[in-house]
Amino acid sequence: MPVLGFVVALPGEARTLSPQRLNFEETLRLPSGHWIGVSGAGPQRAHHAARRLLDQRVDALISWGCAGALDEGLRPGHLMVPERIVSADDEVFVPDPSWHQDFIEQIPRHLMHHTGTLLESIRVIKTADEKGRLHRATGALAIDMESASIARLAKAENLPFLVIRSIADHASMTFPEVINRSLNPRGDVHMGPLLLELLRRPQDLKGLIQLGRSFSLAMTTLKRVKNAQNSHFSLKGR
Repeated sequence: MPVLGFVVALPGEARTLSPQRLNFEETLRLPSGHWIGVSGAGPQRAHHAARRLLDQRVDALISWGCAGALDEGLRPGHLMVPERIVSADDEVFVPDPSWHQDFIEQIPRHLMHHTGTLLESIRVIKTADEKGRLHRATGALAIDMESASIARLAKAENLPFLVIRSIADHASMTFPEVINRSLNPRGDVHMGPLLLELLRRPQDLKGLIQLGRSFSLAMTTLKRVKNAQNSHFSLKGR
């Protein structure tokens, strides 16, 4: 069976693949023989995590985790399995077609899924207005910070890749300011600054709860996808 390498930005996202708690920049071999690399947010961190997985001689790469919706039709918990990924500098990457199709056919019927285009961003897109502008300019359905970097490395190494992302925030959602002020570039939310900001901006509590619920829906979807795939994720022997 081919060995897969999952690049995951956040430890919370990695928990959908393994019950073991992982830290940023940590790599873990799963009982199935596949590997997880927790990168932290952003293209450079994703590249380094993917490179560490290549050192473990994985046969293919999967970009796994969350994405933000740009199209109003995508809801938190919907699955995004893009058929093309467009980088911030307009480079286009296409996942292995047969693997992509095989995976799509195994998605549980009760899960809403989308293909189309995933756009790369080099920073967190925090406002509904900015999401709308990006959607109108590019036609992309969703956005993340890591998948294009992983795709670029896979292409350079002549390895198949797949992007599996669950929507964690709606296109109409603007991040609460308390999150913006307590989120560091790696993707950590520091509880001390967050609680302090909530004391200063109690009006942000409703948005914070909404964002938490949306993230929970995204994690539930990823767990269901993982369970439905029976650990092999459709990639046939090469």
